[in-house]
Amino acid sequence: KLLSWARQQDFMKLHPCLSFGKSGGLQLSVPVSAGTPILGVLDDAFLTSSDLPEQWQEVWDGARERYPEWWALHLGITLLKERRDPSSDAWEAYQNSVAPQPAAPLLWSAAQAQELQYVPMKKQLRSRIEAIQEFYQEILVPVLGEAPRLPSVFELAQAVATARRAIEVSPGQRALLPLLDMVGSPEATVPAGKPTPEANCELQVEPEGGPGGRAIAILVAKHDVQPGETLSRAILGLAPDEVLLEHGWCS
Repeated sequence: KLLSWARQQDFMKLHPCLSFGKSGGLQLSVPVSAGTPILGVLDDAFLTSSDLPEQWQEVWDGARERYPEWWALHLGITLLKERRDPSSDAWEAYQNSVAPQPAAPLLWSAAQAQELQYVPMKKQLRSRIEAIQEFYQEILVPVLGEAPRLPSVFELAQAVATARRAIEVSPGQRALLPLLDMVGSPEATVPAGKPTPEANCELQVEPEGGPGGRAIAILVAKHDVQPGETLSRAILGLAPDEVLLEHGWCS
């Protein structure tokens, strides 16, 4: 359904042999050579934190004031709002691409979190979960308390975990991009304990590379890709601990 929708959009450019594999990852049904464009998203579908209704803007401002560097929380608030009231077809389709329960530790139960053996990471996770709960009780609920269908704290955590998929499309600006941000780290393509393969794709963001000089994000084959090979890209700027803490992947 998501691929069918994407192929109908003027702002989405897909390789004709792109599909979802049994594991849920994106793959190709034919071999492609290095340098082949696989997926492109024009700036019409760059889903950023902008144009929020008054109450949601107040929640977003509270997040920026309390946690100025926690960009996943800022973007997560926008995503949470859109889950309640999609403002465009792009947002509605994006929701369909989000797994109901991402593997991110932010959504683990207390028992699962207790299984972490690395003490510094366990402390980081506990601090992150406590921050989500405090923000929910002290800012989100007071602002949206009378709003219909008040989101739960779990929904907030889920939105923040999902927002970690965002891609930096310009310096300091991150966006969620339908389909393209589903292509994650190579750690996510193999079972735990298996050697991590090299990413087979790379992301290129061209500020004026699209039709009419519009910005476009393009996923390109980094080397030859074989049929059925799960597409992956390097997630830059993440330390090994963050790969697990933020995304639930391990290598």
